[in-house]
Amino acid sequence: MHFDGVDKIKKLALASGFSIFTLPTTIDQTTILPKAVHIAPLKDENSIKIEQVKEVNELTSSKQTNEFFLVVEQSELLTTSAANSLLKQLEEPGNKLHYIFLTTNPNLILQTIKSRAFCYVLNTPPFNPESIDIKMRAKVKELIQAQPKDLKDIIDPYTKDKKTGRLKAIEFTRCASQLCLESYYKTGNKIFLDKAQKAAAACQAITENGNIRIQFIANML
Repeated sequence: MHFDGVDKIKKLALASGFSIFTLPTTIDQTTILPKAVHIAPLKDENSIKIEQVKEVNELTSSKQTNEFFLVVEQSELLTTSAANSLLKQLEEPGNKLHYIFLTTNPNLILQTIKSRAFCYVLNTPPFNPESIDIKMRAKVKELIQAQPKDLKDIIDPYTKDKKTGRLKAIEFTRCASQLCLESYYKTGNKIFLDKAQKAAAACQAITENGNIRIQFIANML
């Protein structure tokens, strides 16, 4: 799912125990949540080793009474043993623990880690909500309020359009994801974040040539 601005990372991370943020190489990852605990490759090293992770695991082993943020810079450089050590902690993170993985190449992160995470990609350029027309906004509002039984009727116009239906379905789910995320920023209501995640998953599945109706309904339920 796409997000706008590194200033949103803290709020998005607060909504889950574990998040992955894909950033361009131009962003200095050390400046993101500088007061948090950071793990990064040591000087003259090209990997994050298990010994570094074990030190941090000791900090998170006791129950946290305040919000605790652990930022893993260049997380694609975690060794397999270091990633697996973190994975054990991620299986049952405490309510106050928030792991933030920063990366420029999410494809190098273990799938077992990605499958447990909220995954975000920085929008470049930033998303402009005003670019969405009134009809699309009305369609997204319909989706937000929809019951499971309504999903088929919402997606049917796109499945019946054999020429441009897929492109329109992709645009609809992309806009739905972004507008729901904007609503989450404004309200803090996790229902909008959940809808944004689901719409992003539907968009990805349809983009990868999945059956429009099946993928839409499966991901939005």
